[in-house]
Amino acid sequence: MNEAVKTFLGESIVKTLPVPVRINPFNYGKKLPNNITPDVIETREIIVTPAVIAAFLMSNEAAIEKGKVPNRAIGKPRAEGELVMLYELMTSGEFAPHRGVFAITEDGDFIEGQGRGLAQLKAGKTYTYIVDIVRAGQAHVASYLSATRGTTSTTSLSQLWEIYFGLGKKQAGLAQQIFNGTLWHEEGNLGTTLRTSTKAEVCGLTRLPQDIRDTSAYYTKVKVPRNVNAAALATLEVLAKRHGWNATKVDSFRDGVLSGDMLPARDPRKTVREWLINRPKGNTVRYQQQVAYLDAALRKHMIGSDMNKLQGSTIVSFDGRKATAARAKK
Repeated sequence: MNEAVKTFLGESIVKTLPVPVRINPFNYGKKLPNNITPDVIETREIIVTPAVIAAFLMSNEAAIEKGKVPNRAIGKPRAEGELVMLYELMTSGEFAPHRGVFAITEDGDFIEGQGRGLAQLKAGKTYTYIVDIVRAGQAHVASYLSATRGTTSTTSLSQLWEIYFGLGKKQAGLAQQIFNGTLWHEEGNLGTTLRTSTKAEVCGLTRLPQDIRDTSAYYTKVKVPRNVNAAALATLEVLAKRHGWNATKVDSFRDGVLSGDMLPARDPRKTVREWLINRPKGNTVRYQQQVAYLDAALRKHMIGSDMNKLQGSTIVSFDGRKATAARAKK
């Protein structure tokens, strides 16, 4: 355990840590029904006491003693930033553990959640977590982490939203993406290539905003054209209505993009819809870029202007702000 972590925990806690021993994650909690992936053996619900989290953390220390590095080291900046923030959320009662996933390999490597675990150990709290048990081996761990870090909709996180917000699988994925998009809009980064982590906000979320719930439910029931990103269109709908844009016109934009019915030439809805649907094979337009294209078309539609060719907003903003640093640096 490095000095940054020891300083964060404090000497009194460090002295109580158990001897490093590898754990068997299958001995903890109860198995949950889930969609098994190539990298996840099973998912369990575990009541994690300070003693249990200490065992998880020290399982990594046992691996390190044998020359293995199961997780990235936590340096001083992260210890003084993210860990302190999580600790304060926990001690204030604002932390919602069921919005984040822990992950442990079948042979005891604690590969996802060590920051939250350290904050919990310092706070002396007990939480119930959803824990993925991941197949051992570098290829499986790398594949799992690449799917859960820096992305917006993963099997495990979507399952959390299903369980705790009562959403269906498809709606859970949409709601999670819309939620992320609204946060990126607050930062001033929506529509750009920058995607910052939303983990802290997800961990603090105790209630799903009603507009996200309603909008994500709507998009699960309608036919979305091929190559049109439903989450991107839904994110714009939520943001526009939150900022007081005419709801009837916003709905007509949405309906036109979805159906394509009776749209005249140069109609912004027709222009963006046809380009997205008919774009060349292999020309992938991901969520952030689609938000930018759809935003430019929505603005043209709101003022009744034609749109002759595809355009994209540099930054999608409904409040006039420009790009900012990450939330932690505000």
